[in-house]
This record gives sequence, structure tokens and C-alpha cells, in this order.
Amino acid sequence: MSRASSVLAPDDVFKIIETSARNNSRDDLTGFLIFAENRFFQVVEGSRSAIDALLSRLGEDTRHSQIEILSQTEIAQRAFPNWRMKRLKPDTRIGAPIGEAPGLDHFPTHLKHLVRQFLAASQPASEAA
Repeated sequence: MSRASSVLAPDDVFKIIETSARNNSRDDLTGFLIFAENRFFQVVEGSRSAIDALLSRLGEDTRHSQIEILSQTEIAQRAFPNWRMKRLKPDTRIGAPIGEAPGLDHFPTHLKHLVRQFLAASQPASEAA
């Protein structure tokens, strides 16, 4: 998870997704990205060395700061084997439950919990309460 910096341009999220998908294909990484209320939430699956290299690159990227690793878990098989870097958007329909994103019901339990926490914390103040 990280916070977008003030230098993040409106179209940067799309560029990040495109670049990530290309790099993740090269590095055999899979996962997804959620961008909500100037915050990023990313899940990445792959080898330890590929993830370490990614974290190094992310640490040098000025488009975000305050990188926080919420969970590191060894897995037997990937939950998102076909997603080189999928962008998930929070459900913004009026009356939609807070902390939902399309397809969340198919996520591993620990990821559902983290995504819901992130989305609830990313809810605009005007929608809170």
C-alpha cells in the first residue's frame, strides 16, 4: 500500500498499469492494483527475487510514497495467475457496500479482509458515517 504523491498526473495510473503489465510479464509476476482516494493497494505474486526487485523499483518511484507492506505469505499456487497487473476499481454505485470491488468474492480470505480495510479507509470523508 502507498500514498500517491502530488506529482501524480491524472493519466499516470493508466501508465502504471501498462508498464506494470509489461514488466510483470517479463518478471513472471501476477496480481492487481486498486487506486482509491490517492492511495494505491497492490497484490503481487511471484518469486521472492522478482518481488524484491519490484520493491526496489517501487521505492525509487516518485509518483508515490509511504510504501507499507501489509502481508507477505508463501503460497502453493497463485490466486491471480492470468492477471499480469489488473486494475480493480472500487464499487462506486450508490448504496454499494463499502469495501467492495468486482470479483472480490473469489479472493482468498486474507486478501478479502485487506482489500475491504483499504477501501473502507479510502472512502471519501463526505461518504463516511
